[in-house]
Amino acid sequence: MARPRKAPAGVETLVVERDRLIAEAGKLTEQAKGIDWAITALTGTNDADSFGPESTRGPGQVKILLLDLLEEVGATGLNATAVELAKNRGISLLRGTAASNLSRMKADDVVTHDGDRYRLPAYTRQPSLAAINGGKSS
Repeated sequence: MARPRKAPAGVETLVVERDRLIAEAGKLTEQAKGIDWAITALTGTNDADSFGPESTRGPGQVKILLLDLLEEVGATGLNATAVELAKNRGISLLRGTAASNLSRMKADDVVTHDGDRYRLPAYTRQPSLAAINGGKSS
């Protein structure tokens, strides 16, 4: 049977401190979950990133901003560039907030998504009839 090694001086103290911090982090995580629950209860949304010091817009205004940006970029479409475009307007927009709102707008058929960019339906390319008919015109 192998003998247990003696830890170098100070290691036990470090292990105890590490364990204390891990326990404290767990408590803080639970507190943060409670705050998220409160935000959801008060706002009806679980998108806490839409509120607070980094955001200058409420949840409905984020959609309006994104629609404005989508109109601005037209057929080019929008992805993570939304954050930079908003910043150019002096608006702080969190990437997660933009992504979740664009995703919801897609689910509501307000925008289209091609796997890379979001576009307003007016700027989405429709397949030509020739492509649908295998290149033959009717």
